[in-house]
Amino acid sequence: MSVADDGICASCGKEGNSDDMNTCNKCKMVKYCNAACKKKHRKKHKKACEKRVAELYEEALFKDHPPNEECSLCLLPLSYESHRSNFMSCCGKVIVMVVVMLL
Repeated sequence: MSVADDGICASCGKEGNSDDMNTCNKCKMVKYCNAACKKKHRKKHKKACEKRVAELYEEALFKDHPPNEECSLCLLPLSYESHRSNFMSCCGKVIVMVVVMLL
């Protein structure tokens, strides 16, 4: 299933302003003119939706993570352990990790 046109309801085919239309909450691939069309089209859209959600999950899972920060002098990775601080004797950096818990 391809991505639907921005201003056309995937269920009934009515044209509308794409900003005012309901979007599929899971895959974000299709738009609907109202909640009734969204519910009516769900059975037809379910397989494509689940496939796209799995693809999005795998893309996020295997995305390259930014590299760890290195000491600019010795090029050793800097430690970010949550329960302590480290003094890097080669460059004089003190690395402190602060963990904030939100309640």
